[in-house]
Parts: sequence; structure tokens; C-alpha cells
Amino acid sequence: MTWMHNVLKRWAVLMLPAVIASLGLGYVFGASLRLAVSVAALLVGVLLGHLLFKLVDTSLSRRARANAPFAWEVWINDVKVGTVTDAEYAAIQCLALHDGSSAVAQLLNLGKVAMVIVSRLLVGLTLGIAWSAFALALLEPGALTAVIRNLLNADPATVTHTMRTLLQYGVLFMVVQVVAMAVMGFRFGFRNHYRAAIATMLRQHFNTPADGDIRLVRMSLGHGLPTSRFGYAHD
Repeated sequence: MTWMHNVLKRWAVLMLPAVIASLGLGYVFGASLRLAVSVAALLVGVLLGHLLFKLVDTSLSRRARANAPFAWEVWINDVKVGTVTDAEYAAIQCLALHDGSSAVAQLLNLGKVAMVIVSRLLVGLTLGIAWSAFALALLEPGALTAVIRNLLNADPATVTHTMRTLLQYGVLFMVVQVVAMAVMGFRFGFRNHYRAAIATMLRQHFNTPADGDIRLVRMSLGHGLPTSRFGYAHD
């Protein structure tokens, strides 16, 4: 039952972003193409997500069966707790990949990140517009009055064109703002749940309750080691 629950959770995670993308693309295209584009985007999104999962799963499974001539030193809070072979490490990564709970948690976290980004951008855009209007009113009081008067007296087509232009500049400003915040190290509440699951399994493997930063250092070996006996699920 655990295997089935993990499969269902993973497919739910694949379906939700694909549905959102298909609805967005369907909205962009005309009514005559909306249904076809939405269905095609849904199928392509799910297929690409499944193929990516299988590609990573195959790579990890191959490493878990291999006898690689290197291992990994595991450090927790700058204290070495032991070593794992590459096969053991790949098996742990494979277990985390197949954990449906981690997939659902990661999807929810990405949704939270999107909400944080939107809220930050809306606040930033609102403040930007307010301060721009304030600066214009101080520097050129007549110009701000003229802009408002022109908008009030303009025909609907002109207002629509003006709002569309402002929206384009607003979107560009928001994208630049997000990129700048990301470069400065702002994570928007993002958390890598797969990495957290791997860290938990490593602590369980070494029987250490210590929590904190886990760092792995590659260590070359003179000869191969026996293949790990870690188990992992196959779909």
C-alpha cells in the first residue's frame, strides 16, 4: 500500500502543474484552439515530468548497483560522522525520490514560494507606483494633473492601450525585482524537501540525532567496495 500511495502522490504532483500550465496556455489562445492547446499542454507536461523522473531514477538505480571506486565522507555541523559508498548514497537518493510525501511537500512549498513572490511583487509594484506618482507631483505638478485629465477624457481604446503598456512595464519591473532578490540570496521561503529527506536518512544510517548542516565530501578509494544492500522501490 505504501508503494501505491507513493505512486498516486507522484502522479498527483505531476498532474497539478500540468493542469495549471494547460489552463494558462488555453487562456492565451483563441476559443477555437483553446481545448486542443489545453489538452496538448496537459499531456506534454505530464509526459515530460514522468520521463524526467524515470531518467533520474534509472541513473540512481545504476549507481546503486555499481561498484564505484569512491565513497563519501559525511559531515554534520563540521563533525565527521562516517562514510558511505556511492552505491549507498545513490540508494538513499533513490528512496527519497520515490517518497511521494516528499513530492507533495515540495509541490506545496513551491506553491508557497509562488504566493510569497506574488505578494512581494504586488507590494513592491504598489510602492513603486505610489512613490513615482509622489515624485512626479513634487517635481512636475502640472504633468501629473495632465496625465490624469488625459486618462479621464480618453476613449476606451486609448485607455486599454495605455493600461496594457503599463502592465508590460510592470511585469518587466517585477521580473527584474525577483531576479535581483534571488541574486542577493532571498529564498522566498523555498525549502528542498528531497534534500531534507536524504539528510534524515543519513542521520538514521549513522544513528545520530544531531540536526544541522550536512556536507558530503567525495573520497577516492584504492579499490571498489561491495554493492550496498540498501533497498529501494521500483514502479
